[in-house]
Amino acid sequence: MLGEPFQFEPRRFLETKAMFGGYGGTKESKVCRVRCEIAFGARRGYTWPMITDIRKLLEARPFAPFAVVSSSGQHYRVSSPDHANVNPQGSRLLVWFDDDSEVIVSGLHIAAIEMERPQAA
Repeated sequence: MLGEPFQFEPRRFLETKAMFGGYGGTKESKVCRVRCEIAFGARRGYTWPMITDIRKLLEARPFAPFAVVSSSGQHYRVSSPDHANVNPQGSRLLVWFDDDSEVIVSGLHIAAIEMERPQAA
């Protein structure tokens, strides 16, 4: 209905897809396909590409500090491998800070990884 917020229902989308034999070629059907893939992606073991990169950075020796930039523009500095971890499903990043606070960032909302420049001696 007009004026109501959009409520994406993956099951209904899949039923519609089966009924019409595919996604079709309209812009709306492509947007709906992407939303469906995002909705089901994390449940099927999908790992976001940035999470894969972060895992590699955390395992690298020697470790190089980096910052994770979220889709909201927040920067979260990871100063050592002990300051961050990825959940087993590969869908979230946990970052701990020196003041005993923490933040959990969804893999979908990781916009960039910024490597720190080495300090001049």
